[in-house]
Amino acid sequence: MAPTHRKRKTSPHGPRIEPFLRDPDESHLTEALERSEELEEVLGEAFKSALDSRKAWRIRNLIGVVTVLRRELEGIAPRAMGGSHD
Repeated sequence: MAPTHRKRKTSPHGPRIEPFLRDPDESHLTEALERSEELEEVLGEAFKSALDSRKAWRIRNLIGVVTVLRRELEGIAPRAMGGSHD
């Protein structure tokens, strides 16, 4: 059965990210990389101090997500800065 509602053309959460990814600015990428590294460190400290094992597991999963994000940023940063291409 086909859905009866129409899909939104624009997100209620703001503009899409695709235009940014097509032409990223070097300063934005550098800032995103720095913040992802900081977030990874803060989450690591939170993981070490977590008393509840379920919370610790959730924090560990977040660390993995941030690590993947950082690697993706590192992957597009060289292309944005005129470096090597895949």
